[in-house]
Amino acid sequence: MTLNTSRYSFIILMGDIVLTLLATQLSSLIRFEPGFNIFSENTGATVFTILIYIISLYIFDLYDVAAFNLFEVSSRILGAVFLAGIFSTLIFYTLPHWRFGRGIFLLQLAFSWCGYLLWRIVLKRTALKSGAKTNVIVVGAGEAGRDVVRLLQDPNYSFEIMGFIDDGTCTIQSETLPCTILGPLDRLEAIIADHPDVMVILAMPENRNHTIIQRMLQAKMKGIEVVDMAVCYEQLAGRIPVRYLRDEWLLWAEGFNLVSKRITQKVKRITDIVFSAFLLLVTFPLCAITALAIAAESRGPVFYKQQRVGWNGRIFEIVKFRSMRSDAEAAGRPVWASEDDPRITHVGKIIRALRIDEIPQIINIFKGDMSLIGPRPERPEFVMELEKEIPYYSLRHSVPPGITGWAQVNYPYGASIEDTIRKLEYDLYYIKNMSYYLDIKICLLTIGVVLFGHGAR
Repeated sequence: MTLNTSRYSFIILMGDIVLTLLATQLSSLIRFEPGFNIFSENTGATVFTILIYIISLYIFDLYDVAAFNLFEVSSRILGAVFLAGIFSTLIFYTLPHWRFGRGIFLLQLAFSWCGYLLWRIVLKRTALKSGAKTNVIVVGAGEAGRDVVRLLQDPNYSFEIMGFIDDGTCTIQSETLPCTILGPLDRLEAIIADHPDVMVILAMPENRNHTIIQRMLQAKMKGIEVVDMAVCYEQLAGRIPVRYLRDEWLLWAEGFNLVSKRITQKVKRITDIVFSAFLLLVTFPLCAITALAIAAESRGPVFYKQQRVGWNGRIFEIVKFRSMRSDAEAAGRPVWASEDDPRITHVGKIIRALRIDEIPQIINIFKGDMSLIGPRPERPEFVMELEKEIPYYSLRHSVPPGITGWAQVNYPYGASIEDTIRKLEYDLYYIKNMSYYLDIKICLLTIGVVLFGHGAR
C-alpha cells in the first residue's frame, strides 16, 4: 500500500543527515579558517553527533509525518536538539579525544535546529502535497467499510476513495464520508475494469460467502491489489481492529505462533534481568527522594501494592509509588482512574506526569512477573469484566506484561471500554509483530512520551 509516511519519513531522515553535516561544517568555518576540514580533524565526533541527533529526533517523534503545527514541531525540534546536546556532552566527556570545541558544538546546536525546522516546513509545503494518490474501492459499505474509509482519509496517507461496492442502493454522502455506492457485488468485475489501477479493500468481516471470496480471488489473479481490512489497519495504523476480526484470521495470520518466538522471549528475559538490576542501582537516589516526598505529604505507605493479571493469566502483586490518598478505594471496590482525579495527591501528580510512580515495577521485572516492554497489566476485577465485553481480550495475556508498550506510546491513558478496545488493538499488533527492533522503537518513543507527559495519569 502506498502512503506518505513510509516514503517521506525516509526523505526527512536523509535530509536530516545532510543538514547535520552542513551545520557541522558551517560551524567549523565560522570558528576556523576556510581551509579547515572538520570531517577529517574530528571524524569520531562527527559520526557520533549524526547518530545522536537522529536518535533524538526519533525520540521526539519527528519522523512521523503528522498534521503540521509550526509551534509544536519547532518546540519538539528544540527539545530534540537539547537532548542531543546532553547526549553529546556525555559522549565527549567519556571520549575527550573525540570531541568538538565548545564554539563549534554550540553553533552546531543552533544551526541544526534552524535547518531541521526549515527542512520540514519546505517539505510539508512542497513534496508532501504533490505525491500521486492510490485509488481505492472498498467492498462493503457497512460499519467496517466506513471505518476503513475514515482511516484512509487521513491527510497523511495518499489514497483517493473511489467509492463502495455493496448491494445497498443508497448513496453515502456526509462531511466525513463523501463516498458513493459504485454498484452491487455482482458488478465487481465490471467496476474494476473501469478503474484498472485501483486497490480493493475487503471490509466485510461477516457474511464472506464463497461467491465473494471467489470474486476477490479473480480480481487478484488479474493483477488487482486486494487487501483485507485487518491487514490495512495493521500496516497503516499500527493496530489490529478487534471489532472486525474473525477467528480464522487470527488462526492463520503470521505472528501469533508464539512458540516460534521462544528465542526472542528468552533473550528478552535475559535483557530484563540485566536492565532491571542496572536501573535499580541508577534510580535508587531518585526513589529515596520520592519516598521522602510521599511520606512528608500524606499518611500511609510509600509503596502501593495491587493485584494484576500477568502472563497466562497468573495473578501477581505490582509495586508502585503511592500517588493517591491512602483511602482512595475506601468503598472496597476497584475504581478506574479519571482525568484530574481528586484522589491524586500533589506529589502524585508530579510522579505520575514524569512516570516516576512506575519505577518500583523494576522489582517486578527482576522477579519475572513483568517485562520491560509488553501490554500493561490490569486488575483481576477489570479483566473479568473486560473479557466478557471485548472479544479476544485474553490474547494480551499470551506474553508477559510490561512497564511500557506499543499501546502506551501510541494512545493516551484511557479508562473506558472504548479506550481499552483501542489499547487492545495496539497490544495485538505488538504480540503479532514482536521483535527486537520493535522493542527498541518502543523504548525510544517512551522517552519522548515521558518528556512530554502524554498518556500519564
